[in-house]
Amino acid sequence: MKSNKIKPIFLVLIILLPAVIFLFLKSFGSNQFDIPVYYQSGVVDTLDNNCGRSTAVPYLVNTKPASQVVHKIYHFEKSKSPELEFRLQELERIQNAIGSNNGVLLFSFLNNPAISKSAFDNLDDRINYDPSFWSIRPVNPATYDVFKNCELVMSDIDDRVVLVDNREQIRGYYDISDREETDRLIVELKILIAQENEFR
Repeated sequence: MKSNKIKPIFLVLIILLPAVIFLFLKSFGSNQFDIPVYYQSGVVDTLDNNCGRSTAVPYLVNTKPASQVVHKIYHFEKSKSPELEFRLQELERIQNAIGSNNGVLLFSFLNNPAISKSAFDNLDDRINYDPSFWSIRPVNPATYDVFKNCELVMSDIDDRVVLVDNREQIRGYYDISDREETDRLIVELKILIAQENEFR
C-alpha cells in the first residue's frame, strides 16, 4: 500500500526535475559559441620563408587588398586542377548562405599565369559569382606567395580557405574540399555576423 503512494510522487519528480533544470539553465545560462582567434601570442615563424611579418601581439593581418572593415574570406588557387569546379561550388554555397550586404567579402586569388581568370569564366554557366560579394583577382606569383605565406601564415602546399575578421585577426582555416568544413565556415561566419550585430 505504501509503495502505491510513492509511485505517483516519484513519477511527478521524474517529470518535473528535467523541466526545472531546463528553466534554470535557460534563465541563468548563456548559449554562446566563441570562434578561436589564431596567433593571440604572435606568430612564431616555423617556416624558413623570411617573411619579416609583424611581431604585434595579437597578430593582425595586413589586408591591403581589402580596405573595408568587413569579415574576409581568402581563397587561393595555385593552378588549374580537377578539384577547381568543386571548390568553386563550395564557395558559391558560402556566397548563397551569407549573401551580400552582411559585412563579408570573398577574395579568390589566382596565381597568374599558372591559372587565369578565364579558368573561372569557363565555369560561368555552372557557378554564379556575385561581384558585390566575390572578387576574383589574378596576381603575380610573388604577390600571391607573400600574401598567402607571410600574411595569412600558410605554406605553399596549403590550399585551405582563411577567415579573417573585421579586426584583421585570423579566425579559422577551412578545407573546402570537405563539405563539412564548408558548413563549419558558414556557421562560424553567421556567428561572427550575429556577434557584430549585437554590438551595434
